[in-house]
Amino acid sequence: MQTTSTGTSSHTHRNMNAVSNSSEPLPNLPPRPVQEYIPQGPSPTLAYGIVIDEDCIYRHSKVVHKEMNRPDLSHMSPEDANKALRRIRGFTIVTMPDDIYFAFPNLPRLKRNLLLMRDVEWLFVFKDNSTHAASHVYLDPEDVRGVKRMLGLQWQVAKWHRVSQCML
Repeated sequence: MQTTSTGTSSHTHRNMNAVSNSSEPLPNLPPRPVQEYIPQGPSPTLAYGIVIDEDCIYRHSKVVHKEMNRPDLSHMSPEDANKALRRIRGFTIVTMPDDIYFAFPNLPRLKRNLLLMRDVEWLFVFKDNSTHAASHVYLDPEDVRGVKRMLGLQWQVAKWHRVSQCML
């Protein structure tokens, strides 16, 4: 995976909205303007975001698996399909923020955007209190709703969470 000068990986050029039929060619989209990262300080104590649980990672792994043009999961035994998804779990987690930013180009970008909360829960961070800029950045409610819809977390309310140094 290549990294651009902005720190985003080259796989972000996948079209997250075109997952229904992997045989359709991707549209020839003009390049999107690259948004700058919001400055963050070293030690936030609060982060505003949504919790990404194991079920969300599993669902998103299916999307990533399909986009990687891997063998169709429906043609595998349940055990083999689960193994295939477990193999790309780490890749799914680390690329999820780039997928979100690609699908929602107006969403403010943070470099520290995914925090491990517990063994199987991550916090996708929309903003934090590490700097004035990071805590007061404008979030379009439609973008937040869209991210929740994309991840299958429509029921979840984005909120402020306490964070500790060990989560950073």
